[in-house]
Amino acid sequence: MDVCSTNFDQYIADEVSKYDGVAVPIKAGLLSRLLIKKCACDKLHPNPDDEFCMPSVGPSYRIISEYEKKYLNMERVTSDYYNKEDPIIVEKIHPDGYMIINGHHRWAAALRLGYKKIPIHIVNVMHNQEIKEIIQHSKHNKRVTLDLDDVVFVNSDNATKERPLPFPINKIFKERIRRGIPALFRALEKNGFDIWIYSKNFYSREYLTVLFKLYHSNVTNVVTGTNNRKIRRIENL
Repeated sequence: MDVCSTNFDQYIADEVSKYDGVAVPIKAGLLSRLLIKKCACDKLHPNPDDEFCMPSVGPSYRIISEYEKKYLNMERVTSDYYNKEDPIIVEKIHPDGYMIINGHHRWAAALRLGYKKIPIHIVNVMHNQEIKEIIQHSKHNKRVTLDLDDVVFVNSDNATKERPLPFPINKIFKERIRRGIPALFRALEKNGFDIWIYSKNFYSREYLTVLFKLYHSNVTNVVTGTNNRKIRRIENL
């Protein structure tokens, strides 16, 4: 579909109408998340819950235009319009394709410029209903929540870190964990606490679960993308 020659607002409205209340999230397998790095633009669907799809708020054509200029300049300089290090964050859905979680304006720019494919990163998102069910069926009545970005992970070179994972695992799990966090998690678990971690960034729950197991510790659950999702604080669920 040549979106460049159509009314883009109507295209978004049609997509939202087509998938709102119909799309069902599907957990993507490990191989899919590791191997699928690009997707056809018309297989990506705007998220009805995102402000991008709300006529009173978005989309911002100023932002879309800025991305279009950026893509065209990158194509002129590097012969590739998109930086693979900055993919669209998506979730696999039924009946087809992927729901956009983060990156609507970048997707819109690529779509309007007629690009066939765009880099994606597939994640399995923990939804509110799943969170409620996990809490309701928890064996513990005590729970601690920790900020993954500011408390658990370490970005500063001066901070004390846990030992790095061995090669080649460290090429998959690149995050560094603050010294003492695995021991803290084990102590909390031993004393009957559920351990929840949350992040403003998007991670697959499976990815973080495996990461902490490599450090001989467990987490009860993971909530990611907290800056972009309509979700109450975990403590109040």
